[in-house]
Amino acid sequence: MFSLQNTLSFSQNLPQITTLENGLKILTLENHTAPIVVFMVWYKVGSRNEHTGITGISHLLEHMLFKSTKNYPKGAIDKILRKNGASFNAMTGEDLTVYYEIIASDRVETAIKIEADRMKNAKLTENELKPELTVVKSELEIGENQPQFLLYREVRASAYTTHPYRWSVAGCKEDILNVTPKKIKTYYNTYYHPNNATVIIVGDFERDAMIKLIKKYFGNIKRGPDIPKVISVEPEQKGEKRIVLKGEGNASHIAVAYHIPEITHPDIYPLEVLNKVLSSGETSRLYKRLVIGNLAATFYTDVEKRIDPGLFGILATARTGVELSKIENAFYEEIEKIKKEGITDEEFKKVIAKTSAGYFYDKDSIVSLAFALGEAEVMSSYKYYLDYLENLRKVTIEDVKRVCEKYLQDVNRTTGYFTPIKPKEEREELESPF
Repeated sequence: MFSLQNTLSFSQNLPQITTLENGLKILTLENHTAPIVVFMVWYKVGSRNEHTGITGISHLLEHMLFKSTKNYPKGAIDKILRKNGASFNAMTGEDLTVYYEIIASDRVETAIKIEADRMKNAKLTENELKPELTVVKSELEIGENQPQFLLYREVRASAYTTHPYRWSVAGCKEDILNVTPKKIKTYYNTYYHPNNATVIIVGDFERDAMIKLIKKYFGNIKRGPDIPKVISVEPEQKGEKRIVLKGEGNASHIAVAYHIPEITHPDIYPLEVLNKVLSSGETSRLYKRLVIGNLAATFYTDVEKRIDPGLFGILATARTGVELSKIENAFYEEIEKIKKEGITDEEFKKVIAKTSAGYFYDKDSIVSLAFALGEAEVMSSYKYYLDYLENLRKVTIEDVKRVCEKYLQDVNRTTGYFTPIKPKEEREELESPF
């Protein structure tokens, strides 16, 4: 038994945390294998922090923060980073928003300056907001034309009754189109503060010099007020929910979701093992049953790891001519087998070996490592990532059977079907009397 923390210590220093007086947390991890640095700023804000009327605003704000700031006119951030050879982007999730640069270590100061200015000096003007609303609206419409996205969005909205996880990160089109400069500035001024952010920096640098450089640009930013707490608690589901969607498409899809606990709950680890036994690789139970069994063309399962309780989900696309009920029943039959018989020792060992190999591989990439540490720190603690394998190895076969029985119950389930109808043009042609 050994943890990833022990493995890391053989080849590099362990991550170190420094907290500035304004509350900014800085996680540093030196890796001198190449003259590259990954610089990230993670904000503990996402769709979880939204409410009806402003859904999608976290994602919209992420887009807007590539526009102008006090010290960078429109287009300058993109131009300067490209000129310095940086790869850069941003991402919004349910619990977080992250901005990052992958840049030569001797040019990292450029990224630090930009991110510090982005934290407090965004202009968020109406002239910049209007075209961005069009872009985000277009993204939403693309998603709405993808049956799988549409189905899982509706399953999520049905599974959750009160918690903000019930809406997608992209938000509701009506809410997005009604965002004003005042609304987005209020949201920005509520959540974009050093005391709601964590800097993650991994790569070729010297720690003391890097902390000094970060202090130079972030240290004078004032601490913000306390961040509003998300107080919504999703009530226990008391019975199965089912939805049926029909729309234009070429295939039928099924989605099934079960409520599971938050990332810090110990049951997450046996749920991860259960998930991998069901779906990881061509020898997994569902691959053999659904794909080799000619029921599904593709399928995907996931254990959501969230700050608040998430979902265990499966999404499958039926082969032509296969009824969705056959896929649904096959899935439930495999679940019942595990509830009655458990998983085999061979399956368990295979999951641990495959997961271990993936983690050891990922740690060799400073980009993968920075993302893993950042996500863990925002959702729980960076130690969640370091100790992940050790905690996974503590799982027993009995634990997997127990969580399957506890969480994958019909009363805790939301099931959705998407069945295609002919495209509008074909329908009109068929309905025409001429």
